Amino acid sequence: MAAIRWTDLAERQLLQIRTRRLGEAVLAAVEGLARFPHLGCQIPESEQFPPLANVRDFTVKDTVRVLYEYDEERDAVWILTLLFPGQELTPQMLGLSED
Repeated sequence: MAAIRWTDLAERQLLQIRTRRLGEAVLAAVEGLARFPHLGCQIPESEQFPPLANVRDFTVKDTVRVLYEYDEERDAVWILTLLFPGQELTPQMLGLSED
């Protein structure tokens, strides 16, 4: 099974979730990635920004979009960021520049 790792940003975002039920749903969905790291879909933003080609996502309860990357060499899933309604992904969120 793959190890689950959270970036500092994703951990902070998880703590900002206001309802316990939604936070628990996100955690449960993320834990499922340990067994099925290819569960999500490639993100559409990767067409505009190729460095995001390995980033995948899925949505929890039609509310929280979880973006992650699976490192096959280390057998680890990195939770990169959580996006909430009305929020758009920017490369800067993932520590990348648009240049």
